[in-house]
Amino acid sequence: LAGGRINLYSCGYDKFLKEREERRERLEAEWEQQKEKIENIQRFVERFRYKATKATQVQSRIRQLEKMEITELEGPSKSVQFKFPDSPRSGYEVMSCKNLTKKYGRKTVFEDLELTVHRGERLALVGINGAGKSTLLRLLNLSEGPTAGTVTYGLNVKKAYFSQESAQNLDYTNTIWQEINNTGSKMLEGAKRNLLGAFLFSGEDIHKPISVLSGGEKSRVGL
Repeated sequence: LAGGRINLYSCGYDKFLKEREERRERLEAEWEQQKEKIENIQRFVERFRYKATKATQVQSRIRQLEKMEITELEGPSKSVQFKFPDSPRSGYEVMSCKNLTKKYGRKTVFEDLELTVHRGERLALVGINGAGKSTLLRLLNLSEGPTAGTVTYGLNVKKAYFSQESAQNLDYTNTIWQEINNTGSKMLEGAKRNLLGAFLFSGEDIHKPISVLSGGEKSRVGL
């Protein structure tokens, strides 16, 4: 979806990126050629607009401009712009879990898990549906207790957790603007609007009911 149009690509993601870039380059070349053609026609019209012997040609050029389908460029995709505030420097060992086990009745989700995260590391948790990824994150966040084992955080560590269920905590009867104002934040109105703009909610969009938002939009509001 770009420039208000849906373009279909029947290929893998890597090829899609290449084809999308090639499409943009073609559109830019067409736009440059069309721009030059329009300027030439406009110069002709301005030069001979009041010359009787050229009246027919001038009118023909004007009709040509009116019928011309203007090439529209596809701008870069919008993305959320924000950064987390700086946090105090933590100890070298940020978090560790030892012999971590989680069971629901007779079902064992995982057992004797050992994990240590050091300052500066970034980890991705990957697995099939039902493998226990969300369960592990809840345990690491200390929002749910393990069946056995421990989770320990290091010095000066401030943890935060944004779950896939966070959007469910929104009040769907509110608009985006009402929901933001109900957080109790002391931010000024202009600062709130700037923050919403950074999350791609601007203009009249902030008055949309949360109930009509897509899943991704609800997650952005929740964040």
